This record gives sequence, C-alpha cells and structure tokens, in this order.
Amino acid sequence: MLNKVRAWDYNKMAAYLQEKFQGNPNPNMLPQFARRMQALMLTQPRYTRADLKKIQCPTLIMSGDHDFIKLEHSNYIYSTLPNGFLSIIPAGTHYCIKEKYTVVNATIIDFLKWKAEKVNRY
Repeated sequence: MLNKVRAWDYNKMAAYLQEKFQGNPNPNMLPQFARRMQALMLTQPRYTRADLKKIQCPTLIMSGDHDFIKLEHSNYIYSTLPNGFLSIIPAGTHYCIKEKYTVVNATIIDFLKWKAEKVNRY
C-alpha cells in the first residue's frame, strides 16, 4: 500500500477525491490536499507500544472489514490500549463513514452514551 501512496499522481488523486467527495467547496485545493494526505500516510502515526499503553481513556477503534488498514493492525491498536474497544464494520471499506454511515453513526453514538466500564477480554 505504501508503494502505491509513494507513486501517487496528484492530479489523478485530486480527480478521484473530487469524484468521491462531490460538492467539495474548493476543488482547486485538492492537489495540495492529496500531497498532504500522502505525507501523512507515509509518516504518521508513529505511536509506539509504550505510547498506546499510556492512553487511559476509553478509545473506540473502528475499521471496515474491507478496509485497506489491515484488521491485524486495528486489532493490535485495540489490544494494546488499556481501555480500547474495537468495532469492525461489515462490508466496510476505508470510506465506511460515508458508505455505511447508519452503522457507523449508531456505533459511535452507542459508544459515546455507554458508561465505560472495565470489560474483561476473553
């Protein structure tokens, strides 16, 4: 995946983003946005295992089961966080927040309303 990101053509990526997110208020900024996305994807995040273990607040990790983020990576983050919670969206891609918004929104609302309690992991 990272090799694909390194090889991005910014104009093609801008056209893709324009198609994917129709109604963008400033399409002329999309090539610059694509460059920033590329830099972010190639350099971030840089959390170590020790960094993740320091995060004490309840944290929801959400991925699609067809996401380009590997399930193993989402599970690693979830299982490393002391108060991590994991939600895998069925038939969800990296864009499931847009494509499966009813499931995503319901999951987030439930998580925010839930009184976080210590849950034993099995």
